[in-house]
Amino acid sequence: MLLENRFPIAIHTPQVGFEVLACGRCLIVSEEVRSKTQRRADLVDGVHALVVDDPADVAQVRRALTRVIDDPVGAQRIGVRGREFVAGRFTAPDVSAVVTRLRRTIEEAKAMSLEGLQQTLSELYADPALRAALATDEAALRGRDLDDRERAAVLELARRLMPQVERFGQMLVHKRLDYFLELFGATAPHLRVHEAAVRERFAREFDFRWRPPAEDVAYFGDFLRRLLVAPWPAHFRGLVRYDECLWRAETTDDPAAPPFERLLDMRIAEPPGLGASVLTPEDRVALAPGVIVERFDYPVHRLVAEGPGARVEPAATVIAFTPRRGATAARAHVMNEELVRLATAAGDGRLVAALLDEAAARHAERPAEAVQRAALQALQLLGERHLIVRGPLQRSQ
Repeated sequence: MLLENRFPIAIHTPQVGFEVLACGRCLIVSEEVRSKTQRRADLVDGVHALVVDDPADVAQVRRALTRVIDDPVGAQRIGVRGREFVAGRFTAPDVSAVVTRLRRTIEEAKAMSLEGLQQTLSELYADPALRAALATDEAALRGRDLDDRERAAVLELARRLMPQVERFGQMLVHKRLDYFLELFGATAPHLRVHEAAVRERFAREFDFRWRPPAEDVAYFGDFLRRLLVAPWPAHFRGLVRYDECLWRAETTDDPAAPPFERLLDMRIAEPPGLGASVLTPEDRVALAPGVIVERFDYPVHRLVAEGPGARVEPAATVIAFTPRRGATAARAHVMNEELVRLATAAGDGRLVAALLDEAAARHAERPAEAVQRAALQALQLLGERHLIVRGPLQRSQ
């Protein structure tokens, strides 16, 4: 049975049904799959297969199964006719011959321009305009780093196997875009309503080159920045930068810690710490390795949490990104300006007492002792969330 139903990717064309037909077995198939079949009008219900209009209708599925169970001879006849349907309309020798010739070309080549061939094949898969041009005009390959045999192989592939190349290219592009959207998990939900435009632009520009994950992030971030210009909403670019920061922060052995909002507003109400030892004014602290502090024009953390339906209004927001153990992405912490000053002032190693004195000077209108006490509590919590660490960093010589 192949009862695929309401599959979300429109171009998806499953081939499993052909394999069942080629085996001479009675295929029970959904109307959705049958409608995607080449020569679908010739694949007749009850003759070459049993077609279920709506697999969600249990009664329809039951009737098809009952027919096969109650009439095995009739099901066998349907299987035989199904095999004849496949054999009469789809032939493998042409594909096999082309693949054999391509392999021979590669094996016999003395000095092949592999980079030029790979780039051309990538463009052939990704660029519908190139496929259309090659169907009628060999000049479309002019200026490429290809020898005569490679050029002939590309032309034969483009002309004789065009439907397969078309489907394979679309599949690769869509799968690769889905991979990138998984990397940009904060931005992706906001792009869904514009998915057709994103996929169309991505299909035109994607180069199919292999890159390490960090370079993939940079590549897709650059792609989105080229895409997300007016009239795209301005806050989309902030979401892209938010995703990039999650990946840029270095991975360390710091355990995960929950995000937090405001810590130093003279009303500290954060729950108890995460087990870090108590800081004293005599200790030294430093900004933790891998921490990134970024400023945004929109409250991107709220847009991420609430999704595409969030109310969008500009609001200056500062977020610190800290690495976390066992993950390739960092954790985001919303900061107020006083927290940013405390964390960044720690630098490569400062006395806590000096940081407390500076905080008291910034808030001279308040009692110095109260400010220093609040600042010490904030430093403690910053340490527990791995924004600062105890002692100066040891720099390699």
